[in-house]
Amino acid sequence: MFCLPLRYETVTVEGDKMHVCRDVYDRGANAEDNLRNVLRACGMTVDQLSGGRRSQVTNALRQMARGASGKPVI
Repeated sequence: MFCLPLRYETVTVEGDKMHVCRDVYDRGANAEDNLRNVLRACGMTVDQLSGGRRSQVTNALRQMARGASGKPVI
């Protein structure tokens, strides 16, 4: 039997687009630390984002940091 590891990622980057998904398992995955790790894996830092883009990403993290019940997980 062939099994792949399951990865729970709520912040992903595909090309020049960043996707922030809801943290439905209440794992606190939409924290700024996770964002920094994702950007680092892409060879970037939060400081390299323009002020407007940084604001959009921070807002998206805050909005999507809600579990299945809709309550904030951070």
